[in-house]
Amino acid sequence: MLRRSTRYLAARLDLNAMGLLDALAKLTGNGAPHLARPDSAATTVQVDRLDIRTADQLIIIITGQQGARALAELAGSRESAALVSPTTTAHFPAVTKDVLPVKDPKHGWIIPITPSLASALSQAELADASGEYELSPNLAVVVE
Repeated sequence: MLRRSTRYLAARLDLNAMGLLDALAKLTGNGAPHLARPDSAATTVQVDRLDIRTADQLIIIITGQQGARALAELAGSRESAALVSPTTTAHFPAVTKDVLPVKDPKHGWIIPITPSLASALSQAELADASGEYELSPNLAVVVE
């Protein structure tokens, strides 16, 4: 049994050394989606109202005017931020490529802000008025 395992491992190492597994991974993709991670250098903003809900694949951020202003500033600066309310924490890391949002049990929601989402946030003018804003097929903001 040990001899068979050793041969398998040696064969696998030889394949990887030749680059065949790397070439195959490039052709087929690695299969695992990339998940968003909080940015430890992000600015933390305290808000009085923040709630996040989901509806199928749509993440809905519910906040007040203070949170809307923070989101608008986040979009304008294109930097990472974290919004913290008495009940919820949401991290908004600035990313350059698409990664999936995550609800982490320790960190709260981690919602990546891509350049296209930052543009949609800027164009929505959230801080100007209460309302519902669907920014992408995956993200909406409700300002109360």
